[in-house]
Parts: sequence; C-alpha cells; structure tokens
Amino acid sequence: MQISHSTLFSAPTGIVWRVTADVAQWPEWSPTITSISGWGGGDLFQDAQFDLKQPFQRRRSWVLSHCAAPHLLSLRTAEGDMTALHEIIVTESVRCNRLSLQVSGLLGRLARPFISLALQKENAALKSRCESAAATWIFPPRVLHTEITQ
Repeated sequence: MQISHSTLFSAPTGIVWRVTADVAQWPEWSPTITSISGWGGGDLFQDAQFDLKQPFQRRRSWVLSHCAAPHLLSLRTAEGDMTALHEIIVTESVRCNRLSLQVSGLLGRLARPFISLALQKENAALKSRCESAAATWIFPPRVLHTEITQ
C-alpha cells in the first residue's frame, strides 16, 4: 500500500534539496522524527544506513537505496517492509514536494490514517523550514502557497 502527500512550495529547489539531503538535521525541523543515530554526516551515498526514531514507533534502521540530486531520495527499512520517497517535482509553473511511503502487509492498512497525517506534518514542516530560509534571499521566487493532499 502506498500513501503520499504533496505540497507546493515557493522556496528555491536548491534549498528544498539541501534541507531534504541533510539527514542529520531532520529531527531539528520535522515533528515526525525524534532522533537519528549512526549517520556520520556528509554527502549521501548508496547503501548509507542510519537508525531513525519516530514518535510512537520503535527505532528502525533505514538504508539509502537511491539518490538523484536534486530531485529524488529513496530510502528503505533494513527489514524491507517500508520504502520512503522524497521527490521534488519542478515544472515551468509549479514546484512540489511529494512524500510517499510504501508499506507492506497489514501494518499499512491499519496505520494508513496515522501515516497520512505524519506525511502531512512532515511536508508542512519541510515547507516552513525551506520557505523561512528562502525569505532571506533578495529576490525569492513567487509560487502560489497551496497544499495538495493525495
């Protein structure tokens, strides 16, 4: 089962990518991440692994399965039961961040409303973090601030 949430943003794509790719800082801005351990920092690389603690969940090991800067970050749990995608989608008129979580088994069906809410919260926090950073730019790009829920 796949659950996704998308939001439009006005921050430059480079800022959104830098915030997304800075794994060590996720707990500072995302309410859906309590702590990260085992991440040495630095650039993202294939098969990098770290432990992630999220509210109301046990600590899980995640593995970076694919990185296509500055548009896609794909992670999977070490157990292989979940896959997460962070996608930055850019067209001529729209910049969008889409978070997706694919969950196998009964967990996905039972937890769907909670996962959906967590993706919405994480996307809202990412949007806020990136647009706050972009506000310091002299000529910030103008894009409609509208949220889309899928």
